[in-house]
Amino acid sequence: MSTALELPQDDERCIPETSVSQQLIQSHAAMVVTQLPFPPMPVMVVRGSEESFCSSHDLMAAAISVAFFDTLKSGCKTAEDATKSKQALLLQLQRDIWSICEREGITNEAVEKSYALFQEAYREYMKTYPCSNDIRFQSMDFVDGKNTIVKQATSHLRSMAMMEGANSATVSDSYRDIIKSYCVNMHAYGSPEEEQVDGFGCAET
Repeated sequence: MSTALELPQDDERCIPETSVSQQLIQSHAAMVVTQLPFPPMPVMVVRGSEESFCSSHDLMAAAISVAFFDTLKSGCKTAEDATKSKQALLLQLQRDIWSICEREGITNEAVEKSYALFQEAYREYMKTYPCSNDIRFQSMDFVDGKNTIVKQATSHLRSMAMMEGANSATVSDSYRDIIKSYCVNMHAYGSPEEEQVDGFGCAET
């Protein structure tokens, strides 16, 4: 039995037909993903009968699209307790990574630990969306410089830099260095004792 997440053959089937334009739904999903601190990570999947991988950003965007459609259809807002749960999860992620980087410095070992924390927090965050809980990741070394995940991460880091008021972000084509940049960002948000998540938000749906 495969241990990978099974995806539909056509990714567009993840978004139900609706009078609301698909472009609007996809734009909303992209906005939410951009505001979150998770780097795009390689997720093990099954496409048809073949094992492959996809970006965790693409998987999250598809799940958010379905959730957004359901919200529009029902006219309901995101439950307050679910939003609080997401905020608490993001705060804990910041606290954990900040603590590691503060204690150990942003070393290779700290980056490895932080990558594992990003994975764990991502799984917990995705439990609030219509998605399998069995999400498994490839290692950092799986992603080479030509991988689309590197391009996504570059775009994501630059978007976050712009939201922070910076002109641009210098990004390496090494995925390990990219994850290190995410660690630097998480540490730069400041002490977790502030009890807030300053550098990123918890956008609705």
